[in-house]
Formats: sequence, C-alpha cells, structure tokens
Amino acid sequence: MEPAIYCLQFTDEALALLPRIEAELAKDRPRIEIARLDDLVAFRCSTWEPILKARVADALAIVFDHGAWERKVRPVS
Repeated sequence: MEPAIYCLQFTDEALALLPRIEAELAKDRPRIEIARLDDLVAFRCSTWEPILKARVADALAIVFDHGAWERKVRPVS
C-alpha cells in the first residue's frame, strides 16, 4: 500500500501543541510519521488517506479546546 500523506499549515500557537498532537497519534497503530518545515506539518502513514485524515482530526480535536483547531490549522492544497 502506498503511504497516505496529509499536509497542514499551523499557526504559531498551534505549533506549540505539536508535541501533544504527536503523543495522541502515537497511541494507535499503524504509526504516523510527522515531518515539519516551518509552519507546515506533514503526516504520513501506510493506510487509506481518509483514515489518516480522521486520525489526525481526532488528535487535533483532543488537543485543542472546543474545535479551536479548525481556526489554527488548515489543509495545504
């Protein structure tokens, strides 16, 4: 299976929470690799793309208060 990749652009405030996001993602398998370049964060995993996006969204929802992640993180097209 080709790895799925999901890229997001984070605000500075959101980047400060990246270690907590990584910890949330580390709780499940398969493992999600995370790479950062400035304000861009790429998530990569050997799974179906919608599954990767759902796992990342779940982790963001846990770490940020009341859906705040949707104002601080946006997909890169």
